[in-house]
Amino acid sequence: MGEQQPLASHDYVSGSSQDALEFLKRTRSELRMLRFVRVWPDGFRLYDINGDCFEIRGPGLVHG
Repeated sequence: MGEQQPLASHDYVSGSSQDALEFLKRTRSELRMLRFVRVWPDGFRLYDINGDCFEIRGPGLVHG
């Protein structure tokens, strides 16, 4: 079985943190109990106990 495709995705744009926050609030209402988060340098996915997930792409990690 391959990687689960997200139920929905949000493309983060610099300066639009409020839009990303609203997307995360939506995930909280649509996912069951949060199980884990996978983080990559260019995004992250939130997974619930059923394996469903939502994705935010593009926030990037700040390298200091």
